[in-house]
Amino acid sequence: MSVKNPRIQGEKVTSLQRALCALGFAKDDSVAVYGYSTESSVRKFQTQSGLEVDGIVGPRTSDALCAALQAMGLNPSNVASRPCNSESYSDSENEPVPRPKPTPGNSKESEGVDLSLDLVREFEGFVPKPYSDAVGISTIGYGTTVYPSGEKVSLRDPPISQSKALDYARFWIEQRILPNLRAIPPWRSMNPGQQAALISFAYNLGESFYGGKGFGSITAALNSPNWEDSVPEQISRYHYAGGKPLKGLIRRREYERAVWENGGHPEVS
Repeated sequence: MSVKNPRIQGEKVTSLQRALCALGFAKDDSVAVYGYSTESSVRKFQTQSGLEVDGIVGPRTSDALCAALQAMGLNPSNVASRPCNSESYSDSENEPVPRPKPTPGNSKESEGVDLSLDLVREFEGFVPKPYSDAVGISTIGYGTTVYPSGEKVSLRDPPISQSKALDYARFWIEQRILPNLRAIPPWRSMNPGQQAALISFAYNLGESFYGGKGFGSITAALNSPNWEDSVPEQISRYHYAGGKPLKGLIRRREYERAVWENGGHPEVS
C-alpha cells in the first residue's frame, strides 16, 4: 500500500491504521483512506524499525508491523478489529487502557493539555525500551527522561507499555510544566492551541524555559504587550541540538508555530 491517486481505501487501510495506532505511530482511523497522514505514520515506523523508509507497506513492512504488535503482547487480528478512537493498548490484550483523561479544573487549559499530548505523541514517538536521544540522554516512552519518582531513565531499565508512557507524559505536563507556564503573564488569556504549543515546546526544551538562560528572546516575546504576534517567530528559532540544526526539531517548531497561529491542529493535506 502507498499514497496513490485515486487513494487506496477500505478495510485493509483501516487495519493498517489501527496497527499503527496500537504501536503509537497514529491516532486516527476514522477515514479509511491511505493518504499523506497514514504515509507519514508508516515512514516513522519504518525509520524506527530500520527498514527502507519509502512510505510503502510491502511484505517486509507488513511483517515488521506484525512482529512489533506481537512483541507488545498484542494479536494483530484483534488489533485490526479495535477502533483507534475507542481505547489504547497495554501489554495485555485483556487490559484495554482508556485514552488520557482531561485535566481537571480549567477547561481551556485541559483542552490545551490534551492537544499538547497529541503533539508529544506525534513528535516524540513511542519507544518501549530505553534509548539514547540525539544528545545522548537516556529516554523511554514518549520522550521521558525522568520518571515521576524523580529517578532518571537508565538504559538498563525494563521496557514500558504505551499506557504507562502516556501516564508519564501527562504527569510531566501537569506536575512539572504547567506550574512553570502559569507564571507567564498572558497564560490565562491564551487559547488552547497557544497553550498546547508552549507545553509541547517546554516538553521538548525544558519546563523552566520561561525566564531561563538561553531563552531570552521567547521570554521577552511572552512578556510583550504584542505577545500573540511576537511568540510564533520566536518558537521557530529553537531548532538546535548539540549546536546543530535538526530537521526533526525544525519540523516540530514549524508545527508548534502553526498550532499557535491556528488555535489547534493545522489542516494537513
